[in-house]
Amino acid sequence: QNSCLINEQFDLDNITPFAGANIIVDYMRQLGINHKLEELSVKKAPWADFSASIELQIIMTAYMLGLGRIDHTRTMEYDKFLAQKFGLAKLPSTSNLYRTLERFHSAEKVSELNSVNQLPIRQLVTDDKQAIIDIDSTVNTVHGHQEGTTVGYNPRYHGRASYQPLLAFEGNSKACLYAELRSGKMPDSDENIKVYRNAKANLPVGVKLGFVRADRAFPSDKFLSVLEKDQVGYAIKLKLSKNVKKRLSHGVLWKRIHCDDSYIIEVGSVKLQLHDWDRPRKVAFVRQTNYADTGQIRLFNLWDYQAIVTNLDWDPEDIWRFYNQRCTCENFIKELKYGLNIDNISKASFHANAADLWLKVICYNILLAMKSHAPDEYKNCSITKFQRILFTVPALMIKHARRITLRLPSWWPYKFVWQSIRLALTPS
Repeated sequence: QNSCLINEQFDLDNITPFAGANIIVDYMRQLGINHKLEELSVKKAPWADFSASIELQIIMTAYMLGLGRIDHTRTMEYDKFLAQKFGLAKLPSTSNLYRTLERFHSAEKVSELNSVNQLPIRQLVTDDKQAIIDIDSTVNTVHGHQEGTTVGYNPRYHGRASYQPLLAFEGNSKACLYAELRSGKMPDSDENIKVYRNAKANLPVGVKLGFVRADRAFPSDKFLSVLEKDQVGYAIKLKLSKNVKKRLSHGVLWKRIHCDDSYIIEVGSVKLQLHDWDRPRKVAFVRQTNYADTGQIRLFNLWDYQAIVTNLDWDPEDIWRFYNQRCTCENFIKELKYGLNIDNISKASFHANAADLWLKVICYNILLAMKSHAPDEYKNCSITKFQRILFTVPALMIKHARRITLRLPSWWPYKFVWQSIRLALTPS
């Protein structure tokens, strides 16, 4: 059977593949993002065709639509619906948008974006639970000569220069509280303390910080002392150094919490003082093996060990399970990488790249806030899926009697998700 021959004509002026931008821009405006961007010190000349605020909103809209790089906005430039949405005759070119990032030429200007990020955080982080700050780092490999990069820890591309940003999330809501772009070297205690303090300061008024979780790059005496002074509970992974392993070899009273034909888990805790700590601290140990305990003498040590330093007066099993919830932090970073491409480095300038990271973090939080209004089965879907089902939809813009209507497909299977979010935008 022959397929139907379908002719092609490029003659539709007011059609768009970016109908999702309509609800994105409306949601940003409801949060007050547009007004907050106008308050930034990053300004353009009064006679410029596009304000810095409009250009930043366009960049953020593109990121939330799933366009991973500013260069990808070429497909938006002549879209009449998007121009109409922003009140423009035509959208700015990609070169304009790149130059907007370059206007963030100092750490002080980049830090102003922190205040913008606080708007979606207020929607996400509530005072019904004690806040949990989860801190982690990630490696963003560069493939050029970007300013501020260093050859450091890079598990995938050994010997390649990279950035290693630090990110702090609120564990209950998944909100990204703070982001710090930095070189590829491992962070020191002062950098870790700075991220913790800024993340804590970004919690909404009335929200009490209860706990901090972090990986084995964090448990220095200086960092732990700050948490203890702030009376914050912590559970932080500890490196299995020579002194820690020595303590494992004697004096740990193990308690078996799981045993079947193929898997054993045991926990215990001791007081331990490392050489760079000024006092002993509680360390919870966990050991696991995939081999059943037959009662026979082992020829080799078949246990896998973990150590977690803590100031919580909990059972070692509870500390271990609480710390393991921090692993979701790595999923949040994957969301930032796969959904908003934080590992795509746009510029050669360090501060421009730091501003770009902040814009993507703000977009991440806005999308989280939007998902909170979706039907229950979509609240926990990934950002990439959310972008695909909600924003990648064609539409026709109709102008009639001084009114503009966006006509969407009647067959679109996810219109109920759109309508749920639109309902949250309707004034009560």
